[in-house]
Amino acid sequence: MAEGYDFLRFLFTKYSESEYLTEAWTPIHETLKQFLQNSSENFQSMSYQTIYCQIYKSTCKGYKERLFDDLKKLIIEHCQNIKVQLDESMKRMIDDRSNRHKNIYILQFINYLHQFQRAIDVIAPLFVRSLFSNLFC
Repeated sequence: MAEGYDFLRFLFTKYSESEYLTEAWTPIHETLKQFLQNSSENFQSMSYQTIYCQIYKSTCKGYKERLFDDLKKLIIEHCQNIKVQLDESMKRMIDDRSNRHKNIYILQFINYLHQFQRAIDVIAPLFVRSLFSNLFC
């Protein structure tokens, strides 16, 4: 019976700032970046269960708001990078006034939109399930 209490004490003991960054956010951040970029380059596979557990532990250990804020910052940063790339394509399209650049711009926009949707389809369930499953942490 004492082992169960030890596990609960471990689960609900608040992370220190450095523990949150090294044990939770850094691996989550890297995986989420790969999802957002749909990047197979240097892809480090991490199971759904592993990511979910890291998110769950972070919320139980007092970092629910911080995790949400870090996720928002990551997504905003990603969207700003895409905006810059699309702005550059738009500038080329306007400078050249060619149908070729218009088509490239449209295809690029559609590609980014699909990438973002696929990433959100993977990311949202991880956070929603974890955050709602431990509302009382």
